Amino acid sequence: MVTPNVRHMIEAGAGAAAQVIALPTRVLSHRTGVVGLCSDSGSDRWFPPEPPIDPADGRARQGYEQYARAVCLGCPVMAECRELALRIESQPGIQAHGIWGGLAPWERDRLRRRGSRAATRRAAAVAS
Repeated sequence: MVTPNVRHMIEAGAGAAAQVIALPTRVLSHRTGVVGLCSDSGSDRWFPPEPPIDPADGRARQGYEQYARAVCLGCPVMAECRELALRIESQPGIQAHGIWGGLAPWERDRLRRRGSRAATRRAAAVAS
């Protein structure tokens, strides 16, 4: 389930994401690495325990995610970061770890599946 806060981030980032889709991957990577609010933090808060073994670990993971999402909300390259993660994860067998562009891996999976279904529907409409 997508939380209201994540839904807001998805909707707010939709227009900006449309503008960055045409950018080369190397440009996205450079921008997120230079301008991203997380790029110079060096904090251990970016690396949650994997996988949650007991409820205390699950709460710790939730704390990591909340911290990362809060940083993402104010980041000027959130849409670029999200697009970069989606491109990285479009490669077979590759999963970007953690929060990228305000979204967790399972949220990016859902976004990719939704986009894939929309593309299939558009192609079917054009073909008919």
